[in-house]
Amino acid sequence: MGVLYKGRGKPITAAELSEKTDITYLYLMKIIKILRDKDMVISEQGRYGGYHLARKAEDISLYQVFCAVEGEINLYQPAEGDAPAGKEEIYLRTFFYTLGQTMQAKMREISIKDMIEECYRENLSVIGI
Repeated sequence: MGVLYKGRGKPITAAELSEKTDITYLYLMKIIKILRDKDMVISEQGRYGGYHLARKAEDISLYQVFCAVEGEINLYQPAEGDAPAGKEEIYLRTFFYTLGQTMQAKMREISIKDMIEECYRENLSVIGI
């Protein structure tokens, strides 16, 4: 997403994305398909085609990207029909549920633009940019 953000709407080929992010081409294409299906990335066909963000980077949250690629955040998922064994387990379930909700809320607040620009401000290396 960082490379696409830096492209400022100019299409970037899959080969270029693969090279800049050091992600294998085949795995990158799986990720791109997921992001396209979630309306975060658009592909343009043709000689000067490639991929670019489907929306403004400030309109795509870190949470949206994470969930698209990794799935919903669920820090504690008991087995089917698993009832809490005691007050310790109830405490742990509640703790991890609350922690997951807090993470989700914070990730919803952070846009791709926010994250990348913060890395620039802090002089941090971001994959591919």
